Amino acid sequence: MSVRDGDWVRAFDLVLRDLEAHPDRQRHSVVVSPHGIGGGFTHEFSRTSPDHQTFYGKPLRLLFSMGVPFVCSAGNEAGGDGKKDRIDTLPGTLADKDLPIITVGAAT
Repeated sequence: MSVRDGDWVRAFDLVLRDLEAHPDRQRHSVVVSPHGIGGGFTHEFSRTSPDHQTFYGKPLRLLFSMGVPFVCSAGNEAGGDGKKDRIDTLPGTLADKDLPIITVGAAT
């Protein structure tokens, strides 16, 4: 299944609006994104890309400010011919000490 940037951004916006409207849910929530966006990105590129920061980094920072953990797919596609040895999809490439994204991957 392919997820487009706009779909992810709109869906994440709905999640944030719901959490803002129901603050009592924040401490009981975990947001999970099972699909990565794009491919071939590096952590450095995503950290310095204005688009990656605007459309992904900023909403994730808002989520973390609410105390809500975020889990995403590593996008490593283990088991397939195209498996990868590093995270190269959004939002996983944004993970750092200020964006403590929990990234999960497949194992062969």
